[in-house]
Amino acid sequence: MQKAYEKEIAKEFVALNMNIWWWNRGHIMQSFHVNGKNENGLLTMQQFHVLMFMKSTGVNTISELCKWLHLSKSSMSIMVSNLEKMGYLYKQQADDADDGRKVYLRLTQMGKETVAKAEENVLEHIAACFASFSDEAQTKICTNLKELNKMLKAGGFEE
Repeated sequence: MQKAYEKEIAKEFVALNMNIWWWNRGHIMQSFHVNGKNENGLLTMQQFHVLMFMKSTGVNTISELCKWLHLSKSSMSIMVSNLEKMGYLYKQQADDADDGRKVYLRLTQMGKETVAKAEENVLEHIAACFASFSDEAQTKICTNLKELNKMLKAGGFEE
């Protein structure tokens, strides 16, 4: 019987992934520019992901960002160049004690402020989607999301 649940969990997880993708498209994507022109200081979703990932994980090289975000080196290099031109990050050469060929990416103050503003905008937009739910429903959703996030951070294995 346990195998039946594993398959059912897998089916629901795939469905959840697709539903989140569609939900993001309908709600969160509205907070970002699609064309990358950076009009009105808005980031693209991909630029936001890169800056948020750098902020939250400390990953700070093009190679590592490519690995974690599953982007090609050429795409990441172009994006980093654009983010640098916009003033959101800068490149810092490694010292000789480190691998002198290595280049580290650092968020500028403007980059930190922009990503914080974009994150707050996304959070407000998402919060508004749940505002009409009852307190009981919001509590249940929050509890279940925390548990799901805890399991996902653990790699999907029971602790």
